[in-house]
Amino acid sequence: GKLSLDLTYLIDNKNLDSKNKVLLDQFTFGEKVDSADALDLPVLFAVSLLKDPAGRISLDLPVTGRTDDPEFSIGKIILQVLVNIVKKAATSPFSLLSSMYPGADNLSNVEFDPGRSTFASSEQEKIELLVQILRDKPSITLEITGYANTEHDQSGLIQYFFEKKLKSRKLMDLIKKGQHAISVDEVVIYPDEYEHYLSQAYKAETFEKPTTALGLAASLPAPEMERLIKEHIQVNVSDMRLLASQRAQQVKNFLIQTQSINPDRIFLIEASSPLDPEKKEGISDSRAELCLK
Repeated sequence: GKLSLDLTYLIDNKNLDSKNKVLLDQFTFGEKVDSADALDLPVLFAVSLLKDPAGRISLDLPVTGRTDDPEFSIGKIILQVLVNIVKKAATSPFSLLSSMYPGADNLSNVEFDPGRSTFASSEQEKIELLVQILRDKPSITLEITGYANTEHDQSGLIQYFFEKKLKSRKLMDLIKKGQHAISVDEVVIYPDEYEHYLSQAYKAETFEKPTTALGLAASLPAPEMERLIKEHIQVNVSDMRLLASQRAQQVKNFLIQTQSINPDRIFLIEASSPLDPEKKEGISDSRAELCLK
């Protein structure tokens, strides 16, 4: 490859303030050489991250210090900066990309609404940036791990299953009217038909319902029917684990089916404990974690 340097050095009373701008154009490696002095660092991965779509790597390496300090060495400092960059590629690859892609440091997580396996609407811009990075850097791969929160996602799943009962009743009506079959999740219950399908869903439930003094089914207001249906919806650990898995799968499907990312580059990683992941400040437990490799 081609190496270009733009160096600016200012020395004032033995205080050095330098700017070292490095441009590597079409930089590639030769064959690997065994050496006892070699550092065990993900250099190839770091280079893949740092290259722009044109195959160039641009680095700013500022160096400061006192020239009369016997421990001071420009070469050693620059080398340490480069080593730190490579280490950052391994530990925080999205942060390393943030200078090239503003906002990339927030890409390590995709958040979901409670009980749902579709992206939260606030995540759309984030996903689009992830797609851009994957297209610009065809040699890197992505690992996806799904998680769920036993408290918020449990209540979210109850709400989801409740809505699904109503949508199923409407879907049956639509099919009877000759409409082509669609997914129950695509059905929309409009406000003016909510009570109608709530009543149908309530009647279809098999749990013991309140009765009148004559033993007939009691007529209940909508909030009471809704409460009783939800009270009898059971959400277990298997449902939560499935939700975590579906979240990871949803990200993968979007990248492959909608954005045409090569499926050989996308991997699903199952967490040893997919429920209640490690807390991260400002980030929901209802999430999928992303890792570049």
